[in-house]
Amino acid sequence: MNDLVSIIVPCYNSERYIDRCIKSIISQKYKNFEVLIINDGSSDNSLQKLEHWEHLDSRIHVISQSNKGRSSARNVGLNESKGKYVTFIDSDDFVSSNYLLDLLRGLSHGEDVSMVGLTLMDSHGECIKGDRRRNRKLEIDNNKVALKKVLNQRPDVEVCGKMFLKSLFSNIKFPEGLIYEDFLVCINAICLSDTVSYIDAPDYFYIQRNDNTINRSFDLKKMDIIKVGHEVERIVCNTFPDLSVLVKSRLFAAYSNVWLQIGDDNFKESSDILWKEIIDCRNLILLKKITNKKVLIGTYLSLLGRKNYKLLYLFYKHQK
Repeated sequence: MNDLVSIIVPCYNSERYIDRCIKSIISQKYKNFEVLIINDGSSDNSLQKLEHWEHLDSRIHVISQSNKGRSSARNVGLNESKGKYVTFIDSDDFVSSNYLLDLLRGLSHGEDVSMVGLTLMDSHGECIKGDRRRNRKLEIDNNKVALKKVLNQRPDVEVCGKMFLKSLFSNIKFPEGLIYEDFLVCINAICLSDTVSYIDAPDYFYIQRNDNTINRSFDLKKMDIIKVGHEVERIVCNTFPDLSVLVKSRLFAAYSNVWLQIGDDNFKESSDILWKEIIDCRNLILLKKITNKKVLIGTYLSLLGRKNYKLLYLFYKHQK
């Protein structure tokens, strides 16, 4: 296989991390790729660094736009890409030298999507979660089985660490103006695919930064999870109606994760709205078979009421 792969990298104020990211990309053992880096209105020295790399390697193409968000940047990259396959790397993350080879191995039998393992790192490059020693086993599934795995977060819904047949994106765009966009796009792509592969290889290193949109403390933008969640539920249930309990259990976790970030009364209305979504999910999945242990525990803890649910969850998280 020697097909062109398009690597799309949205970049916003990543001067501290972008060199490491690009070095890991140009060190790939698979060489037939293009890198589309979309400078999304950076106000630091990111653009100067990007232009330096563009001058050094003809496979790197820098596109600048005013700050419109990660979804817009990825859509621009998709529009400009020429590869048969596409993969996404965030500018503060990095990948192993086998990243493209492993993902392409997962597509070598005609699959539409391939996935590799993700290792969670802190901003200093120290491993937080994930094991670099994996068995590199290749699993090939139909889209329904793959969807079950992703809804159970094995692996999770990030578009990073995955490679897609580019033609899938003729029917998919990243939703601009929303966060949690990966959740929606990943689920949609798998539902539209025929077969999906997963390789248990530690090829994508995700940097967990406290200042990024998802990890920072609660703000009203995080209420996007409800709009995204409802659309995910619609797509899954339209494609596989018998997975309604599984998607509800995944949404129970997603809504709970955001609700638990609300720490004071300044967001009481948002707290009430999210709690209602949590209870709606719980009422559908209660007494049903739930394979995710954390969701199972959370479902029954939520029966004790809002205050106790939060206290017991935080205690459980601290013990972990």
